[in-house]
Amino acid sequence: MIFEINDQYAAAWIEARGQVQTNVGGVGRQRPQVRVTAVDPAVPEARCEFYGVGKLDTFTPRTAPHLTLYVWQVRGKAAAKVLERTVPYMVSEMRRDCEYILERSAPRAAS
Repeated sequence: MIFEINDQYAAAWIEARGQVQTNVGGVGRQRPQVRVTAVDPAVPEARCEFYGVGKLDTFTPRTAPHLTLYVWQVRGKAAAKVLERTVPYMVSEMRRDCEYILERSAPRAAS
């Protein structure tokens, strides 16, 4: 059930309900991660279908045990590719963080 979404729409969701980080998996590793959390399962499912990567999960917050949240998460090179596609459309301070993550995760040229 793919919805008609695009990179601009995905960028807005990452900024509004998402999280980006690097160094996932230990010190010295530059492994980016992108995560989007929503109350409606259609949102993370659409991300997974649109990009063709990532995993879907659910969790129940300790502070709201009656609530189930749905998560789309992607790591590593696939996360970097998602960020490369969405960063040009970001308008918040998260854009700066994403650019930094992409810069740090880029392969280094051999000397």
